Amino acid sequence: MNLIQRAIVRSAISAVRWSDSSVKKNFSLKNPESLKEWIRDSLNIDSGTPVRPYADSIWVYRCIQIWARVAQIPLMLIDDKGKSAPSSALSFLLTSPYAGGSMPQFLESAVISLALSGECFWILEDGTTTGKTVPRYLTGVSPSAMTIPHEDKSMSREPSAWILSLRNGAQRRIPSENVLHYRFTNPYDQFRGLSPLSAAKLTINADYSSRNHNKWQMDRHGRIAGILSFKGHKDSGDLETLAKIWEEKFQGPKNAGKTLFLDEEATYQQTSLNSKDMDWLEGQKISREEICAAFGIPPTMAGLLDRATYSNHSVEAKALWTETLMPIGKGLAEFISMRLIQPYEPKLHVEFDFKSHVPALQEEENLKIDRYVKLISQGKIRPTDAAQMTGIKLGKPHPAHDIVWVGLGEIPFESVAASEPAPPPDGKATIKEVVITPALETKATATS
Repeated sequence: MNLIQRAIVRSAISAVRWSDSSVKKNFSLKNPESLKEWIRDSLNIDSGTPVRPYADSIWVYRCIQIWARVAQIPLMLIDDKGKSAPSSALSFLLTSPYAGGSMPQFLESAVISLALSGECFWILEDGTTTGKTVPRYLTGVSPSAMTIPHEDKSMSREPSAWILSLRNGAQRRIPSENVLHYRFTNPYDQFRGLSPLSAAKLTINADYSSRNHNKWQMDRHGRIAGILSFKGHKDSGDLETLAKIWEEKFQGPKNAGKTLFLDEEATYQQTSLNSKDMDWLEGQKISREEICAAFGIPPTMAGLLDRATYSNHSVEAKALWTETLMPIGKGLAEFISMRLIQPYEPKLHVEFDFKSHVPALQEEENLKIDRYVKLISQGKIRPTDAAQMTGIKLGKPHPAHDIVWVGLGEIPFESVAASEPAPPPDGKATIKEVVITPALETKATATS
């Protein structure tokens, strides 16, 4: 290889993400073939595998964007009594975790990182997790830039430090107490997370390849590949001449739709399948549904509307939050509470306010309220018991919560039973008058 070739190769190598273990291969500058193979695999040349699924796959992008909705839900700082905590250094950190950015933006990056890598990393700047100094801000870093020191890889415990690879090639060793590492469970690696992309890799590749095949056919105006053969022997000169005529007469946009006439000495044989024979559309649907399943996204919520109705859309919207997005948010909130909040304020924690900001869950909350009202109005159960059965929080305790009521908004059952007047001796009908006092006592009088 000459100097120019070496420079081109080194430029190509510098463009490859060295942290991606899936593209690492042994090669030598002295072996051009192995080097070409390595560059082709690394840059994904002529392959059916997307280099960046989030950017190259429509359905991966859509599913991850749906995951990122969790970040738009307000993150509340709550005390041990369930009330909003007063402002403090922590509340400022939760409002603006890094310079020029808000908490929703910060959490969106974290959720996208979880979807792509199964883990996210935050570095505590000017503070530690020991509870002594509240960090001034947080720095989110790509999981591909974080590695474990060699001496810690054989340990069963958590690593003592992490190595951050910077863009300029330098490395920064960061103690574990200054690193917040949240990850999904990975039974194959005790230190790193496992993302949905791992389970959906083959399906994503199949969907990507099918779209490339469709583009390939459209670039050729829908024509499929074939072989033009002739009877008898044709020398190389004749074949080259025929190839030039073929290119001139039947290739390119200006020749689209032309009819090919062959004499009895020539035959055309199709060598590839068309989209109908491949059942292309059905295969596309199955691939997209599998990608959605890997991320826990109902197909209709991702935009696959061939089987969508109004009723199942509302049901799937609720299932999306209760079965996928809320568990993601709760896990993230518990991690933030345990590692970022409670080391400094043990009685505080954070929660996502899902009930107040998710319409699909507000409908469920309205059903709870209706059931709560119905239970009380039947006059058989106290408001406290009804609240426990329906999962409604009553708020500040009140004596009325422990009374069984005859009619909603009317009088306590105990008061009516205790103040029921005796029937008059003459047997005439009576009219009962009930007066509610501020102290929740009743007075009943009988008139004839």
